[in-house]
Amino acid sequence: MAEVLGLGFLVTGLIVAALVVGTAIAWRFGLHPVLGFWFIYVLTRPLGASLGDYLSQPPSQGGLGLGGRR
Repeated sequence: MAEVLGLGFLVTGLIVAALVVGTAIAWRFGLHPVLGFWFIYVLTRPLGASLGDYLSQPPSQGGLGLGGRR
């Protein structure tokens, strides 16, 4: 999503985080608990990947350049 749509790593992370929060709110208002759990569980991987990429990629590629090998 970050690269294909050109949204960037931070925006992608925020979108996925919003989906997690939205699912949690939906669970609070009656979403089936098992469905809510699995939806959030599946979203943790793209959330971690996009935030990890944002922190580790060089600034020329839209990241902060805090990690990775040089």
